[in-house]
Parts: sequence; C-alpha cells; structure tokens
Amino acid sequence: MRLGLCIFVVFWIEYVSSFDEKPYKCPDGNELHSSLICDGKGQCSDYYRYADQYDENFEFCVDPRSEYFKLHMKTEYQENGTLYLSWWFEEKPPSNSTDEKIRYLRDTDDVVEAGYFLTAKSPHHTVKKTLVYARRHYRMHCLKPWTNYEIILRPFYQNTVIPNSNFKVGEAAIQNVLTHPAAPSAPTAFYIVSVHKGNITMKIHHPDDWNGKPTGYRVRWQAQEDVSQQGHADFDFKEEDLSRYVETFVNLVAGRDYTLNVSARNRGYDKTFLGPEIKKQVITEPLDPVKVTAQSIGPKEIDVTWRTEGFADLFLVAVCNGSCPAATRRITPFLPGFYYSTENPESV
Repeated sequence: MRLGLCIFVVFWIEYVSSFDEKPYKCPDGNELHSSLICDGKGQCSDYYRYADQYDENFEFCVDPRSEYFKLHMKTEYQENGTLYLSWWFEEKPPSNSTDEKIRYLRDTDDVVEAGYFLTAKSPHHTVKKTLVYARRHYRMHCLKPWTNYEIILRPFYQNTVIPNSNFKVGEAAIQNVLTHPAAPSAPTAFYIVSVHKGNITMKIHHPDDWNGKPTGYRVRWQAQEDVSQQGHADFDFKEEDLSRYVETFVNLVAGRDYTLNVSARNRGYDKTFLGPEIKKQVITEPLDPVKVTAQSIGPKEIDVTWRTEGFADLFLVAVCNGSCPAATRRITPFLPGFYYSTENPESV
C-alpha cells in the first residue's frame, strides 16, 4: 500500500501547479512576507479569531501538527549561473507557546509528503521548479549574473484520504543569494559626435545587461593602413552618475582610416570583466596644409606648392576671384572624397 501511494505521488506531482510566493495582505492592511505564510504562527489572527484563518488558512496550509520536522536549506556553491542547493530536516521542539490560537480544525490532516516548490525571486526575474519529496539537493539553472535572489523552498503535501484534492503547503525555508558577476553584454550602440583633426568624440549607449557593477568602457582602435597604429583606452565612470549614455573621446593620428571597437567593463568580487565589442569605421580629419605658395607660370597657370603634416589622401585646390568663400575650405571628415566648392572655381 505504501509503495502504491509513493507511485501515485510521483505521478501526481507532474500535474501540480506551482505555489505563487507573494506577500500576503492581512485584513488590517498589514503585509506579510510570503515566508511567514503557513508557518503555524498566525500573524494576521487576533485574540477573537482562529489561528487557521488568513495567513494560516486551512484551505491551503497544512495543519502544523502534521509537520514534525523543520526544513533547512543552504547554498553549497554557484557557478556560471547555476546554484547548487541542499536541504535537510530537523525535528521540531514541542510547542509551549501561550498565545497559540484554537484551531478551527480539531483533527489533524491526513496528508503525506509530496514534494517541494522551489522559487528564486528577484525584482526582474523569477525561476520556479517543482521537485519530488525524495530530493535533498538541486542545481538551479538560468539565474542572471550579479542579481540578488530570494530562494524559497516550501514543502507541499497531498491528502491521503482524498487523492485528487488540492495540495497543502507547509513552512518554507528561505535564503538570500547574490549571484556571481559575469561579462556585460555589448553596448547597445555608439555614435561619432564630432571629429576634429585626430580628436574623436563619441556617444556610447549602455548595454542591456551589466551583469556586475558598472565600471566604464574600453575603446580599442586599429588604423587600416598601418597595423602599428593600434591601441586602447579605458574610461571609467561612477555608478551613481550612470545615465542612458556617456560621452568620451580619443586622440588619434590625423588623416587616418580607423576601426573603433567599443566594449563595456564591469567589476565584481575584485575582478574586472570585459564584454563583447561593437565597431564602427571612422576617418580622422587631416591637418591643414602649411607653407602654401602660389606662383604664376602663365596667363592661365599657377604653380601651387604646399607641405602637409601628418597623413592625407586628397587635397582640394581652388582659385577664386577675390577671397574664396569658407565653403571651399570645408572637408567633410567622414567622407574625404566629398568637397564643397564655389560656383565657378578654377582648379589648378
């Protein structure tokens, strides 16, 4: 008979819904933490009420006289978003409380241990599992890095007289756990704000998941024409100054084509983590020509010479009647082959 009952419990547990661990609101407006529900103490009841009403409602709470052992739980270790939990029972001491209320149900419940409801709760993420009663340990997967979780393990029971009746839950064990940090996700985007000579100002939008204490960003650069022109710089900021994005700049060689790579950095347990990169191509504005000379060599010819500092691919030479408008001296830094000129410049 006992074997048959155990087989039924294992089969029945597959169809048991989970228990929603949420605060319980008493009639007087007082809100109880979910771990205080079904702990046999009746925090909502008063002198004129039965103890098995409200937070100790006999419709979903097992009679505490049926729970002879108290559940304890601990975290063995955690790794890569997996939490290894173990639990055990200790015999409860006999209760001699003078403020215990008379229970509405005079007879104890005919119940058998059926399993556990395991819940990991955080403000933005919840994981629920239903486990068989024979288990004494469990690996809880898919937890988010660097997150404060409230781990609640609650036993539940099945009525032996009415097999298809609803389950009843007992007193829960609870533990708070901060999961380990991990590398942050990539920045959601970054944009070039301005390029002046070799100075590049950029706007970096934060990653969706920091997975640790936000620290800053790493900007890595590589010149396309010269593999020796490479390096990186780390930029820090304070977590309390964290907004939707940050602005920063790097000082590179003027007149070069660069690939910029940006990644997020965080910290946790005295260790720094670097996330994946996103990249963008940018061309630094070349330096202005120096020592420009112009000498007439014919009725319609001028010999123009100049010297440039740094790197440049193309030059704009324009001859105007009188002073050339400023537009003839503008070069769009992102497109070095695109120029503005006067209406009728005479190229030399």
